[in-house]
Amino acid sequence: MMRTVLAGLACLLPACLLADERLATPRFVYPAAQQGAAAWQRRAPAEAGLDPALIGKLEGTADRWALWRDGYLVHVAGDFDQKQDVASLRKTWHALTVGAALGQRKIQSLDEPIDRFHPDLTGEDTKATWRHVITQSSAFDYPYADWPDYAPGRI
Repeated sequence: MMRTVLAGLACLLPACLLADERLATPRFVYPAAQQGAAAWQRRAPAEAGLDPALIGKLEGTADRWALWRDGYLVHVAGDFDQKQDVASLRKTWHALTVGAALGQRKIQSLDEPIDRFHPDLTGEDTKATWRHVITQSSAFDYPYADWPDYAPGRI
């Protein structure tokens, strides 16, 4: 369900994040759901306008990382397709998308219920607001299926 909400929020991002007016193609491109790193179009660092020495400088900074430039995959270190719980890192994505939607007046307030955008929510989840989304204080976006439904704001 969370993926559905995030996909809906992605359409709220400012157009400047999605396309570069100087280019005929989108500046940021994402592979379709369930596709791994092998699905990305690749470019060598020099082809992407990057100094190849940059890769060497970045090596060892993290167990897994990837570098993209203008929608092309330039380098992958580690198993990029490995699944990992992002836990509270989702708050950053939520804040970005909700903030953009507020700026575009697509969301009127942080206290606006999200069921206007996601009408299939049930139970306690129908009480969730955008404030609950950005603070991860509702059960609807908890990534584990066995987590019990609870009233938003309780945690």
